Amino acid sequence: MKRVFLTMVLLATVLCVSNVYAQNKELTKEEKKELKKQKKEQKKAIENKLEGIKFQAAQMAIKQMNFVVEADRAEFKYGDIINVSSTTNFVAVSGDKATVQLSVSGHVIGPNGVGGVTVDGFISGLQTSTDKKGNINCSFNVMGSAISALVEIMVPKGDNYATVYITPNYSSNRMKFYGVLVPAAKSSVFKGFAW
Repeated sequence: MKRVFLTMVLLATVLCVSNVYAQNKELTKEEKKELKKQKKEQKKAIENKLEGIKFQAAQMAIKQMNFVVEADRAEFKYGDIINVSSTTNFVAVSGDKATVQLSVSGHVIGPNGVGGVTVDGFISGLQTSTDKKGNINCSFNVMGSAISALVEIMVPKGDNYATVYITPNYSSNRMKFYGVLVPAAKSSVFKGFAW
């Protein structure tokens, strides 16, 4: 029994010493370069896989018509782009209803209680398609007491960062939102008082 124990201790010691030696071994320039390249490729592969999962979640949310585009930038009629809060600037779709909220804190004071405008409406004329490159396009009209607009959403293949065009039917004040499209259950937006 003592022999088996001593043999195991000796084997463990040899393994530990060889492991420490392997870790302390100085890498050549080529080995360091190859290791760095491998790490970069692994990181890129993980990012691509994660983006693919996000894209599939966005695709499914559009198919179910239950999603939110949380905007982090807004572009106005004459090309002015501003950074906005994604928790208070969004386009939300739930079944046959849509909400568009613009809240530019510090720039405009609005009646929705969060520094902007919130409008609700019903969806009509829904069209969704996927082009040859795999990009998703979704468009619909939103009609409500304070909104009548065409909403067009474009999601590039392999990502969930969407561009939303909002074109009012009775004016030329077209605007764009840029942000992530997420399933409604994963959204963290704060809706103000709607018209």
